Amino acid sequence: PSTSVTRKFSTLDEAYDFIRASQIKLGTSTNKRSAKGIAARLSGPKVSQDKPVIVAYFIVANTENTAIDLSKVKNSLESELRNAISVSSVFMVFYEDRCVSISDFFLQDGYIYNSNSQYTSFQFNNKTYKTDYPIGWGTKKAFQYLRKELD
Repeated sequence: PSTSVTRKFSTLDEAYDFIRASQIKLGTSTNKRSAKGIAARLSGPKVSQDKPVIVAYFIVANTENTAIDLSKVKNSLESELRNAISVSSVFMVFYEDRCVSISDFFLQDGYIYNSNSQYTSFQFNNKTYKTDYPIGWGTKKAFQYLRKELD
């Protein structure tokens, strides 16, 4: 496990399987309940790539008052995520001229989110990608959009 990674895949199906497996593993390894998560259509420059699909992801964890710098943790990443109050993961998927983000948020029992804030933009390769959150989108709909089955 790592706090941020970029992987390349030959097909959207491979990328989908990777993301679904990662979501399940993160959910079980954090030992937290899923609090919310949503997918967004991203607008920004096209990413040049040597494989058809790029998946970039990052993980963020917080205590009550501050963000945990996961790049400097001394314990294992899994134990830091289990000890955090909230954990979020974001996958960005780039395919042809389309890109999406898929976010998941996990909270320790006894805590609730006081706001419904979502990410408004992301940085990838020093470029900014703005988010648009269509109603009802999750991982499946995001991949339908990438396959041009949805607009």
